[in-house]
Amino acid sequence: MDEKDKKKTVLVVDDQPRVLKFIEIDLKLRGFNVVTTSSGEEALELVNVKNPDIVLLDMIMPGMDGCEVLKKLRASGNLPVIAFSASPGDQEPRF
Repeated sequence: MDEKDKKKTVLVVDDQPRVLKFIEIDLKLRGFNVVTTSSGEEALELVNVKNPDIVLLDMIMPGMDGCEVLKKLRASGNLPVIAFSASPGDQEPRF
């Protein structure tokens, strides 16, 4: 299989199971390999194990939030990250 024909892998990180499943289904239908987790800590492990092409990262999560994950990812490389928040709450991200 040629490199350009290889499916791209997306790591999706979100603590909301419904949001996580919705994004996973949508991306799979669009032809991507999808890896999911609801934990910032596990996301960092999966980056090393699964070697995704891009990360979709929820910024507001319990435990290690998206800002902490992003800082750690930036310290170790230049993996593309799309940060988002599906939470309608009034929490302010710490960018």
